[in-house]
Amino acid sequence: MSKEKYFLKLISEENPSIAEKCILKGLSLLEKIYFKIISEKNKKIKKVRVNVPVISVGNITAGGTGKTPCIIQLGEYLQKKGKRVAVLSRGYRGTYEKQGGTVSDGKTIFLNEKEAGDEPCMIAHKLPEVSVYVGKNRIKSAQKAIKNGSEILLLDDGFQYKTLERDKNIVLIDSTNPFGYEHLLPRGLLREPLDELKRADLIILTKVNQVSKERINEVKARILSINSSVTILESLHKPVYFFEIKENAKKIPLEVMKGKKAVLLSGIGNPAAFEKTAKESGLEICKNIAKKDHFSFAYIDIEKAVNEAKIHGADIIVTTEKDAIKLKDIIMKNDVKFPIYSLCIEMKYLEKGEEKIQKYLEELI
Repeated sequence: MSKEKYFLKLISEENPSIAEKCILKGLSLLEKIYFKIISEKNKKIKKVRVNVPVISVGNITAGGTGKTPCIIQLGEYLQKKGKRVAVLSRGYRGTYEKQGGTVSDGKTIFLNEKEAGDEPCMIAHKLPEVSVYVGKNRIKSAQKAIKNGSEILLLDDGFQYKTLERDKNIVLIDSTNPFGYEHLLPRGLLREPLDELKRADLIILTKVNQVSKERINEVKARILSINSSVTILESLHKPVYFFEIKENAKKIPLEVMKGKKAVLLSGIGNPAAFEKTAKESGLEICKNIAKKDHFSFAYIDIEKAVNEAKIHGADIIVTTEKDAIKLKDIIMKNDVKFPIYSLCIEMKYLEKGEEKIQKYLEELI
C-alpha cells in the first residue's frame, strides 16, 4: 500500500487501532498548527483588485473535485459570448511555477506540461483561443493578461488565493467526500475550516450520480446551515468519447468501446471516481493503477501497465485527459504498440443548472 493510500485509509478509519489512534493524535496536533499558520497568513493578506472581472473556481478540500472541467466549460461559454478570456493558474509542479509564464496567448501554446503543469497545459489544449498563464503570483499573471487584452479572468484553484479580489466565487464540492473527513490537513482533507464556505456565492456539487439522493440532500442542508444565501447546483462528470493517444487521433464514440476490458492508469486526486466514470462509459475494468495526484510518469510506468493489461487479458489501457497530456510524448518516443486511450468527460448540470450558471455570469458579460 502506498503512503498516500495508507494516509487516506487512516484519516477515514471509523474504528482505528490503538497504534492508529496514536498517529491520529499526532496528526491532530499538526492540524492545530496548520490552522494557526493559515489564520496568521489570512491576517496579513493585502487584497488587490484589477480592472476586469475575476471569476474564482476552487474547492475547500485537497484532491480532485472537478475544477478543470468547470474552468474549461466556463471558458468556452465566455468565449462564445465574445469575451477575451484568460485562465490564471499556479502551474503546480511545473518549472514555471515560481517565475511565472505564458502557457498560451490564445493562438500559440508555448509551454509543455513539465514547464506549465499538467492542468494548465490541458486547459490550453482544450481552449486554444483562450490565454493561459501560470505562476504563484496570480496578481502578476492578471496584470500580464490584462495588458495582453484579456477582458475577463478565470482564477483556477482560487478559493484560497485571497490576494486577488474576485467578482464571483465558485466552489466545487465532491459529493463522494464533501467535507474532507471533517478535519483540516493533515488530520483530514480540508484546506480551510468549513465556515469559510460563507465566502462562496455559488457551490457546485460534482459527481452527484455516484452517491444517493438522500446523501445529496444531507450535503445541501449542511452547506445551507453555513451559508444560507448560496446557490447550489448539482453536476456530474459524463463520459463523452475516447481518444487513442497517438498522432492525428480522432474521437471514438463510447459505443465502439463498450464491453472492452480495460486497465486504468491515472495520477489524479480521485482515482475511485475515475473508475466509476470509466464503468459508466461501458468499459469492463480489470485493474485500476492509481498514482498520486500530478504524478510524473516515465516509460517504466507504461511498461508495467502494459504488463498488467496482458496479465488480466485487457484489450486496452485507459487514462484521463490530464494524464494523456503527460503520457503522449513517452508513448510516441518509445513507439508503444499496446492501445492506450484517454477517456474524455464533460461537466453536465442537473435541474437546468446550465441555465442557472449562465444567468449567474450575465452581469459580468
